[in-house]
Amino acid sequence: YVSTGIIILSSITMFLAQRSAKNDQLSEVKIWLIVTLSLGLAFVFSQFLGYNQLVNNGIFFSGGNISGSFFYAITGLHAAHVIGGVLALIITSGKSILEKYNSKNYLGIQLCATYWHFMGFVWLSLLVFICIFGGYQ
Repeated sequence: YVSTGIIILSSITMFLAQRSAKNDQLSEVKIWLIVTLSLGLAFVFSQFLGYNQLVNNGIFFSGGNISGSFFYAITGLHAAHVIGGVLALIITSGKSILEKYNSKNYLGIQLCATYWHFMGFVWLSLLVFICIFGGYQ
């Protein structure tokens, strides 16, 4: 659930970055993109903490526990896509620091935001799916 809070918060900060770009608030764009990037990294870190907890409870990717293997596979695939989003955030943040974006040119932020929001939606969908079909609460 911590990961979920992080990803929701990162979607909010990404929205704020977009809004700031539309309003030519370039210093705020930088801040919100860097905060979003930091939250993205925190999300990835929280996933690794979760995997560590699973290992400590004897649940491994392989070893006969099909549910555990499925959980690792599905969340690991999502984490790989999030890492792609983090790379996009690094590039977008770098361009914002160089002031490449403004109210007339913020397509890069829009594309990054679309991808990032989609990743958040996928995570929420995975969470619901795992809670409903995995018997977790």
